[in-house]
Amino acid sequence: MEEIFRTKKLSPIEFAKHVMSLRPLSDSQKEFEDFKKTIVPKDQIRRVNQIIRGLEQEDEFAILCRVMGTCESISKLGQSPIINEIEKGPDFLVSFHPGCTVQGLSKKDIKGKYNCLVEVKSCKKESFKISKNDLKARKKFPARFGLPLVFAIRFTLFEGQCYWILINAKTLERQGHKVKIDQLIGSLGPVLFDDYSVFTHPNLHLLHYYTEDPNLSGIRHENYGVLIKTYLLLPDLKPIELEENVPVLINAVLNCFKFKTVKTEKDGEVSSVISHIGSQARFLSDMIYRTNNLPKDRYGQIVYDPTSIVSRFDSQNEKPTLITREMVEWVINYLNSKAIMFFLVGIGEPKEQEKVLRALMRKG
Repeated sequence: MEEIFRTKKLSPIEFAKHVMSLRPLSDSQKEFEDFKKTIVPKDQIRRVNQIIRGLEQEDEFAILCRVMGTCESISKLGQSPIINEIEKGPDFLVSFHPGCTVQGLSKKDIKGKYNCLVEVKSCKKESFKISKNDLKARKKFPARFGLPLVFAIRFTLFEGQCYWILINAKTLERQGHKVKIDQLIGSLGPVLFDDYSVFTHPNLHLLHYYTEDPNLSGIRHENYGVLIKTYLLLPDLKPIELEENVPVLINAVLNCFKFKTVKTEKDGEVSSVISHIGSQARFLSDMIYRTNNLPKDRYGQIVYDPTSIVSRFDSQNEKPTLITREMVEWVINYLNSKAIMFFLVGIGEPKEQEKVLRALMRKG
């Protein structure tokens, strides 16, 4: 099958796109990797895999727009020019309508929408750079339709994290065609996604009870067995027990933070484990991403697959199941109703974020 690549005279990009289109037919990442070995020439596998990783970031962005709840419309655009080959079409046409949570403003309080075209990029380094000519060509298409062009750059330096910087093409041009990884504050991402930081209480502890009973199923710890009870511990308060119908989602959200085991005890088949979370911070977007990446298949690989998920968005029979903003915020509010465990902090100055947001809505 490798001869298809050569006899059809496809470019690596075209070939990678065709390979990616077959990804939803695989039941696991392992199956897809095995399939690629049968069809991609050995001397091209590295380049094709590189292109596929870039294409996957486009699907990651589409999912991010869906789960963050601030995007009201997003459509993927075909980028191959049919008439004007000088122009480079972007990846998406998007309409944002966010609120400003850290200022207590819902999207209903913010009038207007921000319609734009989005070009998705990924970067393995601490700085992303685009050439002057490339940026010039990419600006022609949005200018034709009178829409702003936004670059959504996924920095993949930190594996397992969701770190995006959204920046207007005009701003990118003024900055010498560069974006650094530390430029999140002041960028459009926190505004358009209504993103913020979640800080945990410095004295927050968890008490988990596990059983080795083989007849039980549920959340499983590799050393202690199946989780049967969860308590949250804070100074000067009685242990807060989680009701039986909510611990799966709550424990998934709590797993966004690192645990440090401070005490373990065993009584027969039951083990009790006290862990310290302490003062940590995560972006809301990162918490949503992490919770969606928790489930694993029988090979121990993460089940979450952005390309397969996006391909099922319009399915009538099997809609993809995703952890959304509403779910994570429900957990935060639920636990804070028991006792203050989380503190919401803006990414940058909240008033400035609101100011930028209102300005964008007027332009949109």
